[in-house]
Amino acid sequence: MICIKKEFAPFRKNFIIALLGILCSPALLNAQIPWKSNLPETPPLKIYAEFDTFPAAPGALVTLIVRGFIEPGWHIYSTQDQGEDAPPPTTITYRNSAHQKIGTLQESAPEVIEDQALNLRLAVHKNEFIFRQQFKISMRSPDTMQDFEGDLHFQMCDNKICTPHQVQSFATPLTIEN
Repeated sequence: MICIKKEFAPFRKNFIIALLGILCSPALLNAQIPWKSNLPETPPLKIYAEFDTFPAAPGALVTLIVRGFIEPGWHIYSTQDQGEDAPPPTTITYRNSAHQKIGTLQESAPEVIEDQALNLRLAVHKNEFIFRQQFKISMRSPDTMQDFEGDLHFQMCDNKICTPHQVQSFATPLTIEN
């Protein structure tokens, strides 16, 4: 059994703290990592949301329109489930629960491609897309302007790599008048 004398205990503690300081220094953490520099930078997905009716009356049906713009060479997946081996479909969640969602999310026509990153034929959106969701405005809504908020859940790929699952928030004004 190896025994460390008590007089070396402070040295050991200080040594460990110094070693961690060196290993976690910004210079080392930001150093060029060979595998990191070979990955392409993921372009941003630009999304815009708006309602088709201004203003909306309580009880009215309105359509939320979400438009997206994708950098050339990249794509996101359809909103439809494409099977067990396929990536999860693109979805939208809504943070406003006062208004009733009617029907399912509609999407512009996706393009079917041979996804080389996953070795599957998949429906995708390239360049731009439009998603539409109908809502019934709550009968209890006061005359007001609200921010209607939601999140687009998606995975972006080029034909070599895919990003991890991403979430991008959006907000659009919704004006309600009796």
